[in-house]
Amino acid sequence: MPAFKLRHSMVGIDSIRFGEAGRFELQPRRRRLLADGAAVKLGARAFDLLALLLAERERSWRGKNCSNACGPASS
Repeated sequence: MPAFKLRHSMVGIDSIRFGEAGRFELQPRRRRLLADGAAVKLGARAFDLLALLLAERERSWRGKNCSNACGPASS
């Protein structure tokens, strides 16, 4: 279960394209990342962090704040 709950504004979004020429596609509801149409293996915490950074891209983040927002790391 993801530690980071998708922002209300992202919940209804099927996909977000980003990167050079829209090479990457994040599919928040499916918890999937595609690169050039192929699935990218991504851990739950990494996915949560990427989703957070895309959802809050206007905001300036510090490492500790990102880490706290996505929940504790597994040991």
